[in-house]
Amino acid sequence: MSATRDQSQKVTFLFSNLYQVYKKGHQTAKDYKPSQASGIIKVRDKNQVIEKHEPVQFITKYVDHLKQPKLEAVPESAEIIQKHALLGLKDNLKSLNDLHSRLRFMLKELEDLVKED
Repeated sequence: MSATRDQSQKVTFLFSNLYQVYKKGHQTAKDYKPSQASGIIKVRDKNQVIEKHEPVQFITKYVDHLKQPKLEAVPESAEIIQKHALLGLKDNLKSLNDLHSRLRFMLKELEDLVKED
C-alpha cells in the first residue's frame, strides 16, 4: 500500500525559536541553586571529611573467591599428546593434498577455456 497525501489538508511546519530556547536555558542555569545533598565539594566545604566507600558484600565475595581451592589441570601423558599432534598433522596434510588437487583441476579448466578462445 503506497502512502498518499490528502490534498484537502494543509501542510504546517513546527519550529522553535532557538534564541528563546537559549535564553530559557541560560536563565535556568543562573537560577540553579545546588542542594546540600549534591556531591559537589565547594571551597567553603573544604573541611568536610570524605570517607572511602567500601561495600562489604563485594569485598567478602572477593575474599571468598580467593580462598577457594583452584583446580589443577590433569597432566596428560606424553604419548597421548604426541598422538593428538600426529593426528592433527595427518588431517592438515590430507586437507592440503585435497586443496592441491582442486587447484590443479581448476587450473586445467582455465587452460582449456583459454585454448578454446
